[in-house]
Amino acid sequence: FESALKACCGEGEPYNFNLAHMCSAATSVCKDPSKYANWDGIHLTEKAYEWMAHGFVNG
Repeated sequence: FESALKACCGEGEPYNFNLAHMCSAATSVCKDPSKYANWDGIHLTEKAYEWMAHGFVNG
């Protein structure tokens, strides 16, 4: 992952997360979510869930 802590969708530094301004049409979204583990400061990205599932299934 390019960034494990910075959210792909949101606003605010240093982690692109602001509880008062969650991911919405008014916030920015990263160009490639597969390079991020964190989607919006609360939820993970599809790629992060895929990575976790692969670990559970394949050890």
